[in-house]
Amino acid sequence: MAGKDKVNILGIVAWGLAGVLAVAAVVLGLWGGQQSGQAAALRAAVVQVAGTAGIQDVAVATPAPEPAPAVEGEAPAEAEAPAAPAVQELTADLLKTPDVLAGVVERTTAAIQATQQDLASTRESLNAAETQASSARNEVATLTQQVNEQTTQADALSRELAASGEALAKVQADLAQATEEAQAAAEAADKQKARLEKTLDRLKKEKAEAVARLEAEIEALKAPPPEEMDESGTEDGESAGEELPAEEPAEPEPVVEEGRVIGTSEMFSFIRYGEDQSLFFRLWDDQTLTYEDVPPEMAERLTGAADNLDVTYRFRIQGEFKSVPPDSVVIRKYWKWHRRHKARGDVRYDEPEAPAAAPADESGDAAAESAEESED
Repeated sequence: MAGKDKVNILGIVAWGLAGVLAVAAVVLGLWGGQQSGQAAALRAAVVQVAGTAGIQDVAVATPAPEPAPAVEGEAPAEAEAPAAPAVQELTADLLKTPDVLAGVVERTTAAIQATQQDLASTRESLNAAETQASSARNEVATLTQQVNEQTTQADALSRELAASGEALAKVQADLAQATEEAQAAAEAADKQKARLEKTLDRLKKEKAEAVARLEAEIEALKAPPPEEMDESGTEDGESAGEELPAEEPAEPEPVVEEGRVIGTSEMFSFIRYGEDQSLFFRLWDDQTLTYEDVPPEMAERLTGAADNLDVTYRFRIQGEFKSVPPDSVVIRKYWKWHRRHKARGDVRYDEPEAPAAAPADESGDAAAESAEESED
């Protein structure tokens, strides 16, 4: 806008100068020498206007010399050619000559018109520049708005990226922890599987042995008891030609043992575990059995099974440890006796004063076996 205003002002000044020159030319032509003082001021004004228009000098023609008078009898002298115009600095005095004044006014007017054309071109250029500047300002405003929007989006994306990074780190940590837990669970499962397979193999072996023992006991029970003979050599309950009533064999005197009652049994009346890891049994028919090298945990398991003491003995003790006398003979004889007497009663247990500890090098195996048995 400032450039456009400046162009408008220059146009006004140019038209003003042209008017001043026109007025000055008229006034100078009319007043001539009568108004010499005012004419001098006007000439000075024309000089200033011409200087403003870029006219600093003027070409002034030098008057030709007058020819010499002709002499009678001589040929007339040729007139000398006029001298070339001399370029002089434009002054007010030079404008006294009407030709010089007219030339200066014409040149000044032409200069002013050229200036006006330049100003018009400049005005058009400024208008075009202003239009381009306005378009550029609009584009800059649009670009600025877009940049602001993109900056806002970039900030939002940065925050989302930071949050995603934290979430990804957390997921990776959780995944690592889950992987460790899965590996630990797999290792535990493998160990558990190995223990179960070992326990299953042992149970299969025990089952086979127990079945074999039970089959042997069943076969022994199926066999008829030996017939008892009286003193005369005849069968019990028979005499020569007459039948005598059958007499029951005398009951063995019960042996009173000290100890606490741990349950009831059809087989045993007393159990004692010694410091030498010997396990002693007294049966209801007064027979005795002593097992050697029985671990303390096995003795504790037997004495802790109050409701299943006989079953625990059959599957955990009988046939598993060395006994004196052999348990196969004692048990077979006992069940023959038990068919007639149906004994059952409380079992007393004599605990050792100080339970024997497992050897140091076998403590791990004993603890593992105890854990497996507890799982069974």
